[in-house]
Amino acid sequence: MVQKDVIELLKMKKPDTFQASFNRENLVYRVLQKGDTYQRICDYLNAHPNESGIIYCQSRKTVESVAEKLRADGFRALPYHAGMESTNRSKNQDQFIKDNAEIIVATIAFGMGIDKPNVRFVIHYDLPKNIESYYQQTGRAGRDGLKSDCILYYSYGDKAKIEYFINNMEKPHERKIAYNKLSQMIHYCDTLVCRRRVLLEYFGEEFTQDNCGACDNCLRKDDESGKFDGTVIAQKLLSCVYRMDQRFGMTYVIDVLRGSKSERIFHNRHQFLSTYGIGSDISKKQWQVFARELMQQGLLVIEGGEYPVLKLTKKSIDVLFKKEKVFLTPYVEYKAKKVSDDTLDYDRGLFERLRQLRKRIADEQNVPPYVVFHDRTLRDMSRQIPESWNDLKNIFGMGESKLKRYGPRFLKEIVGYIQQTKSGI
Repeated sequence: MVQKDVIELLKMKKPDTFQASFNRENLVYRVLQKGDTYQRICDYLNAHPNESGIIYCQSRKTVESVAEKLRADGFRALPYHAGMESTNRSKNQDQFIKDNAEIIVATIAFGMGIDKPNVRFVIHYDLPKNIESYYQQTGRAGRDGLKSDCILYYSYGDKAKIEYFINNMEKPHERKIAYNKLSQMIHYCDTLVCRRRVLLEYFGEEFTQDNCGACDNCLRKDDESGKFDGTVIAQKLLSCVYRMDQRFGMTYVIDVLRGSKSERIFHNRHQFLSTYGIGSDISKKQWQVFARELMQQGLLVIEGGEYPVLKLTKKSIDVLFKKEKVFLTPYVEYKAKKVSDDTLDYDRGLFERLRQLRKRIADEQNVPPYVVFHDRTLRDMSRQIPESWNDLKNIFGMGESKLKRYGPRFLKEIVGYIQQTKSGI
């Protein structure tokens, strides 16, 4: 319930209101088209070793499947969903909080009341039903103030699945609300403007910056020289939709453009279309991104519930008959890259040593590692590399109590690391 609803419900007259900002500046938002999703998640995890994170899935079956695959591939991942025995859920949650498991794969049942500060990433394997859920779930990342990633994998197939459940709602007004919320979620995924702005405006907060520098759309603008003439690309896609009588979805249209030899295409005799294979030089992901951009420009629409299909608009005709040009955004595929030690402002080797020490102390005391020190404190130690008691006092998060309790062991670890580094051991 938003602030305005509360005021109206309680019939308050001009009350004083206080509202904190919804803007989480340390979170980086990305929306990626689905395709090789599991492998791309593995690539991300390999590029961010030992980092703690949550992977959200819509179904229990997907949770179990993804968690099992990750364990088979060497990641410390555990499942969490409402269908599990409560003791197993609690056990897995405890393992995650204490850093015995790096990754929790969960449904929306996970996270309420958990304040684990060093969650470095939240990945959505499936599309959330609404922006409120998405914001709440991504909000579990980066609570220590350090930079953290929020990655959402998205396809129109996910949209159709959610619409199926909405259609089964008994009350018409509830269906209407759910559809509206899903529409806002789709808008967030499809938008070409700053995602942070879209999020904040949804919650009634103004964001005046042109470029937040921390979402894929704004980061892409930094990497590009500008739009290019994509008229021919648009004509190929629009023509393919037209020649198939506007009766097929995005994935199938792209398969025809790329010259797929699928049984369905041959059954429909679409290999004989003039547009068959004319887009084979463009990857499937690129076509998906371009199709979304054409929708943003009002040249394509999606209609239908469970089986959505692409439809042309009046504006499409002008493009097809060369009366209008289309300009598209250059496609740059996001690939997770391991951060080079040279680009870090702290010593990664020392950070890992301190992280391991923190874990040993936490296990001795049977508490989560963040109770000993937050990651931010360990990074500051690894940045400043204190060699004396006075140096240690200047570290972020080093209060008098923790200095007395943990200072000697951490100082000993740091001095030992320095000596080993100097001697080349």
